[in-house]
Amino acid sequence: MTSYKSITEGSTDGDLLQRAQVALVKCALAIQSEAADTPNHATRSSLAYAVLHDPVSYARLMLLGMLVAADARTLDDAGMFTQASAVWNAYALGAAS
Repeated sequence: MTSYKSITEGSTDGDLLQRAQVALVKCALAIQSEAADTPNHATRSSLAYAVLHDPVSYARLMLLGMLVAADARTLDDAGMFTQASAVWNAYALGAAS
C-alpha cells in the first residue's frame, strides 16, 4: 500500500502531471465522441469540454484521485489512461449533484 505522504508527493510531481494531462485529454476526446445516449453522457461531456480547454488545471485536480486509485508512478501510458477513465465519473458526476 502506498502511503498518504507518497501519494501527496506524487500529486505534485511534474512528470506525473504532464502524463496525467495527456491521459485526461485522451479520455476527454473519447468521451466527446461517445454516443449521446451513453449513461451520464451530458455530464461526462461537460467535464471533457472543461478538460480540453484547461488540461493543466484538471491534471492538478484529478491526479490525486488517479494516485489514490492506483500508484500512477508505476503505470505505463495505457495504465495512466485507464486510471483517468477510472476516476472520470467521480469528478464529473460529483460536480453535477
